[in-house]
Amino acid sequence: MPIAWRGCRGALFLFWLGYAYIRNSHVRIDVFTSSKTPRQQAKLEVFGIIVFAIPYCVVATYFSFLFAHVSFLQNERSDAPNGLEYRWILKGCLFLGLVLVDLAVASVLMRKLVMLFGSPDLAARASSPAASH
Repeated sequence: MPIAWRGCRGALFLFWLGYAYIRNSHVRIDVFTSSKTPRQQAKLEVFGIIVFAIPYCVVATYFSFLFAHVSFLQNERSDAPNGLEYRWILKGCLFLGLVLVDLAVASVLMRKLVMLFGSPDLAARASSPAASH
């Protein structure tokens, strides 16, 4: 399968991953959190974001930028005669998708911190996922 099709599916996944995380519609294993109160769930979420999500996002975003940047500087193209002419576009989508995930993680972290430490009226508004339109 050409890299263009794999890259398009990967870009689609990354562009929607941040949205799904903000809306709390991503795949989640609730074995540990199903018996917890919403406040305990928020504490676990903050812990997971700080310990796992932020370090991963920093490293992945940094290296995806380098990956796309080098591809752009080399004007990387497919070797196939009818292949993708500008391969750096797909690699740039990887970087852009990870930036969107970074923003989503920051948004959820702020919402959970408001839920834990904010005033009661703000905490009530922050306890549910982002409002739908």
